[in-house]
Parts: sequence; structure tokens; C-alpha cells
Amino acid sequence: MPNRSKFQLMSGALLLCGLAAGSAQAAGPAPIAAEPMPAVRGLPATLPQDWIMVHDVNGGSITDGRVVFVDIGARPEVRAQVGASYLANFQLVPARHELYIAETFYSRVNRGERSDVISIYDTTTLQNIGEIALPGGKRAVVIPDPGGFQLINDGKWGLVFNFTPGASV
Repeated sequence: MPNRSKFQLMSGALLLCGLAAGSAQAAGPAPIAAEPMPAVRGLPATLPQDWIMVHDVNGGSITDGRVVFVDIGARPEVRAQVGASYLANFQLVPARHELYIAETFYSRVNRGERSDVISIYDTTTLQNIGEIALPGGKRAVVIPDPGGFQLINDGKWGLVFNFTPGASV
């Protein structure tokens, strides 16, 4: 019985602490309203000079990554992000308001049938608007590098680095 009394006393003390915390919180500042999800705003027509594009490789997950637009101005802040495969490469085409991401996927997440694609996103809505299938399963899945995916001829042609085991474009 003495143990039960201690338990009741501790439970009562915790209840009082919870009530006190609740009344203190009620007297504090108003809570911030939740932002509707998903919150898609798109990118400005011209990226400000203090914005950079970063590939978040998400090292804890072999299947996931993203392209993140970061404002590195006076108060650094993430402005937008687009999903991308783990070791994707990307190119922005401001004239067409499009973002191209060279990606590799597997039908069973980390195994199975391989698909190499260039995903196309509209930068005004950040929505996927299409993809281009790459033949042969040859895209080099390596640490993102500027040479891994390039656009030439004013963005009309894309060059993707391949490696199976010979290098090609």
C-alpha cells in the first residue's frame, strides 16, 4: 500500500505541473497558424543573385534526395525544394522556366528494374511536367558533379555522363 500512495502522490504532482504549464502557456504569445500543405509557391522568374541551388543527397536514405533553393542573403533561408533521386544531377533553364533533373530509380526502391530519366519541372509551380526516358541503364550514379549532366546549344541538348563500365555521353 505505501507504494501505491507514492504513485498517487507522484501522479497528482505531475497533474498539477501539467495544469500549471497549461495556464502559463495560455498566458503566452498566440500560436502560429499552421500553413496549408502542400504549400507550393514556385520560383521567381529570375532567381535573385543571393540564391543558390543545392543538391541535398540525404545520406541517410539511398533512395531519396532533393534540389533545394537557398537564399544565402543576410538571413539564410530555404526558399523551395523539389524531390530528386539519391544521386541526381540538375540544370536550371531560366528562359523556359524549367528545371531538369537526371535521375535513376529502381522498381523495388533499391533493386529491380532500373529506370534512368530526366525529370522536367515547371519552376513557376514546382510541379513535374514530364520526363525523358534515357536508354540502356547507363547513367553514372555517382556523387553529383557539374559534369554529370550538362545542357548545350542554348538548352536544346542535354549531355548525361554514362558509365557501364566504359565512359560515354
